[in-house]
Amino acid sequence: MKLYIVRHGQTEWNVEKRMQGWGDSPLTQTGIRDAGLLRERIKEVPFDEAWASPLKRAEQTADILVPDQQIHVHEGLKEMRLGSMEGKRQEDLHPSEKKTWQTFWEDPERFQPNGGETYGEVEKRVNGFLEDISRTSSGNVLLVTHTVVIKLLINRFEDRPLRRIWEPPYVHETCLTIVDWDGTNGKIEVSCSIDHTKAGRGW
Repeated sequence: MKLYIVRHGQTEWNVEKRMQGWGDSPLTQTGIRDAGLLRERIKEVPFDEAWASPLKRAEQTADILVPDQQIHVHEGLKEMRLGSMEGKRQEDLHPSEKKTWQTFWEDPERFQPNGGETYGEVEKRVNGFLEDISRTSSGNVLLVTHTVVIKLLINRFEDRPLRRIWEPPYVHETCLTIVDWDGTNGKIEVSCSIDHTKAGRGW
């Protein structure tokens, strides 16, 4: 099975630097354009299935990528729930939340947001998604999801411990990761590529 893993396009909250989590905001014109550029990049790939997070920014991106294909949604692909921090900019956080946000980056094993999820909880549902599709899917499978999910998948396929989750590569909007996956092990063939956006902008 070949997994084509994509982060959603740029959103209004991305531009405003607000934490989204399970909150949501629509794609910007840049997000729509970049998703269109990625569609051109992968247009020759015959996708057997397309899956997306149920959050609208992911579904909207998936609809642009494969407009004539049914999009299946799965809770396992949702972004990490950030609880009380969702919708806020970093400078708007309560002092206790700022300390929690620091552990998000620096000590992920201890991260526990008020009303949100730990990395372990997200990892459990991501692994549940992989188990589900390993039983039912084959061929080329498109996954449209979010930053933490993609980083957890990369960690799994590269056999990294959680403490290394924020090592490169950086997960840009509409970045593409391609993984050859046998249901247990995955070999990353392309990692968080945004070559389509560079070409589209004349870089």
